[in-house]
Amino acid sequence: MDTPPSGRSDTGVDKITYYTSACLQYEEFNFTRLPSLTKAVYVAFAVFVPILLLNMLIAMMANTYQQIIRRAEKQWKRQVPSLSSHVSVVCCKLN
Repeated sequence: MDTPPSGRSDTGVDKITYYTSACLQYEEFNFTRLPSLTKAVYVAFAVFVPILLLNMLIAMMANTYQQIIRRAEKQWKRQVPSLSSHVSVVCCKLN
C-alpha cells in the first residue's frame, strides 16, 4: 500500500483527525486499498456528521429549555403563597 504524500502516520486517530480537518486532499483517497469504498464512506461521513451534530445541539437546547421551565414552575409554586398573603394584607389596609 502506498503512503499518502502528506506523510501522515497510519494510526486510526491520526487519520480521523486528518480527514475531518480542512486539510483534506480528495486525491489522497486513491492511496488506499479500496479507493471507491473509502470515498463512499467519507461522503456518508460528511453527510451524516453535520446532521447528527445539529440533532445533538437541538436535543441539548430542548433539555436546557425543559430544565428552565421546571425551575420556573418550582419558583412560581414557592412565590404564589407569599404573593397571595401580600395581596390580602394590601387589600385589608385599603378597607
